[in-house]
Amino acid sequence: GALVAALAVQYHYFEEKETLKEVSNYLGSETSNSQIDALNQVSGASYEQFEETDELVEKVAKLLSDGQVVGWFQGRMEFGPRALGNRSILANPTLQETQQKVNLKIKKRESFRPFAPVVLEERASEYFDIQTPSPHMLLVAPIAKKHHLPAPIKAEGIQAKL
Repeated sequence: GALVAALAVQYHYFEEKETLKEVSNYLGSETSNSQIDALNQVSGASYEQFEETDELVEKVAKLLSDGQVVGWFQGRMEFGPRALGNRSILANPTLQETQQKVNLKIKKRESFRPFAPVVLEERASEYFDIQTPSPHMLLVAPIAKKHHLPAPIKAEGIQAKL
C-alpha cells in the first residue's frame, strides 16, 4: 500500500508518468536454484525444472487432469493478498474432491474455504458473470450457470484472476 501511495504522489505531483508503466505485483524476493535444492532436501519434496515451456505445460496439464495438485514456483514472489501465478497451488476446479484435498491435506485449513481460479481473460464470460478484468484477484464474480466448477464455489461467489 505504501509503495502505491508513493507512486501515486510521484505520478500526480512530479509528472513521472513513465514510472507507473514499470510497476508490477512481482516485487517480492526471488529464490535461487541452490536455495530451492536445499529446501527440497530438508522437506523431502520432489520437483522438476523445465527448459521448454511446451513440455512444462503438457506435464502440468496432465497432472491436473489426473486430479493431482501442483505447486507452481517461478520468478519473483507476488506482493499483495493473492498468489498471482508465481507462487501458486494449481488444482483441477472441476473435481469435487479438489477443495477438501487442497484445504485439508495441503493448506491444513478449514475444508469449506474457497479458491480463486485463474481464467484466460477472453474466456471469462464462459465461466463467470463478470464484465471487467480482475488481474489481481480482487473482484468476486458469480459462476455462470452453464459451467460446473465445484471446487472454488462459495455461496456469494468467488474471486477470479482474469
